Amino acid sequence: MPDWKIHLLFGCVLAIFWFNIFYFGKFLAEPFKAVFLLLISFFSTTFADIDEKKSKMRSFISFVLAFSISAAYIFFYTKTWHYAPFYFFILFFIFRFIPSKHRGFTHSFKFSIFFSVILTLLLYFIFNLSQNEVLLWFSIIFLSYNLHLFLDAL
Repeated sequence: MPDWKIHLLFGCVLAIFWFNIFYFGKFLAEPFKAVFLLLISFFSTTFADIDEKKSKMRSFISFVLAFSISAAYIFFYTKTWHYAPFYFFILFFIFRFIPSKHRGFTHSFKFSIFFSVILTLLLYFIFNLSQNEVLLWFSIIFLSYNLHLFLDAL
């Protein structure tokens, strides 16, 4: 089973390949979108290991979820904002150490489709992507995620 560095390396090669074929002209015209697409490709390549207890992606997602929920708590409950750090630590440890089976549901083709569609829809609304960009972004996210599955199968 390759570690996260190998997944990132192959994800980078895949992203450079796709950029050269489909996105090179847009890369110079819209560098922010292109760099963000590269980061999304890296994210997609390593996301499947969220079910592994010691993965860096699981730590990152646990931190982001705990921080987001704690920030929402501060926003909605301003009078008791001082409870938010306590909630952050509790949520972080719950998300970080919840039992999961490695190579379970997140290592399936069905989940790769679900993940790619949800992430592409989210990015469509954030960046107001055109129809061609939606297809390109979906294909890069989908292929990056499935590249992880392919590398794990070797």
